[in-house]
Amino acid sequence: DAFDLAFDRVAVTRFQGQGWVAFDELRMGGRWADVVVAESLTALPDPVDAIIAMAEPPQPPHGGGLYPAGFFPFIDGFGQYIPMTWPEKVTSAADLAERVTIEAADLANHPGPVDFNRFGGWATGPALAATGRFRTEKIGDRWWLVDPEGRLFFSHGITGVSDPDRQGGAAAAVKTGVSGRDHYFADLPLAGDPTAAFLEQETAVVTSGSYRGGYPLAMNFFASNAVQRYGSNWEATSQELAHDRLRSWGMNTIGGFSDEDVYLQARTPYTIVLYPTNPSLINGLGTFPDYFDPQYRGNVVSRIREEAGKSLGDPWLLGYFVHNELPWTRSSSENIDVGLAALAA
Repeated sequence: DAFDLAFDRVAVTRFQGQGWVAFDELRMGGRWADVVVAESLTALPDPVDAIIAMAEPPQPPHGGGLYPAGFFPFIDGFGQYIPMTWPEKVTSAADLAERVTIEAADLANHPGPVDFNRFGGWATGPALAATGRFRTEKIGDRWWLVDPEGRLFFSHGITGVSDPDRQGGAAAAVKTGVSGRDHYFADLPLAGDPTAAFLEQETAVVTSGSYRGGYPLAMNFFASNAVQRYGSNWEATSQELAHDRLRSWGMNTIGGFSDEDVYLQARTPYTIVLYPTNPSLINGLGTFPDYFDPQYRGNVVSRIREEAGKSLGDPWLLGYFVHNELPWTRSSSENIDVGLAALAA
């Protein structure tokens, strides 16, 4: 028989039970038609966040199996999903070469905001003292970033601006694991192919996912496609285009976890996450660092000094972050206690 159930505040665990998601309402109907016809939802209050489910779901599209016959391989030689098509899908190396001309014309026609100075500051806005470095300054009742030329600066950018074949560290190029799933791929490079060097064992241990703790064979489609697109100068061209694209898209900042071979080119302001060594933990518990430990300041200074000859003293450096995504109340019950105590202090 058809039935309706309404629940208030349904909680679902996620992240191995370390988090949760709350929904305002959950409705279940006895017929598939009840949940796919928009008119059946008119009784719900507006606005409402709802999950719609059914007692008897329709038959699976693949006859009860997870994949249809002939589904594998489903990743082509460019790292794309084979069963689907879309306007920008690459079908050949010639397509990649053609995109070079198309993108060059687009970048020439859209070089970036006309009121950007070379740092991406507000060229037509108030002119303050030029110090040759980024700084903060209060103007009226607002604090502003000010660029090295004394122009107001509103930081707008993205993280992870990486060299296509960067190895190691947070800025390492994203690769696709191959070990144990070779049948996923239709056209992996063979020995002697121009892109064969990009199919290799990982040199750093994988820290998450199904390959956690291992060194799987992996394919770098990012670099492979860059070689086919730009030729022998593919790496330098890719780095230069990263700056051109950001400017064209109206961005003026390279965020953390990016490649120093890109951000040290004195073309786009950037930030760095330092991760100085934490000398101690609050109450000796959990993973929450004690940033008020006197030794921590010295560790920050030591880490900054490691940037000598690179970001330290570089006028394009917008600033340093000392950490990223601090746990507070996320990672353990001990950190929850610390977070709540800090908020109450």
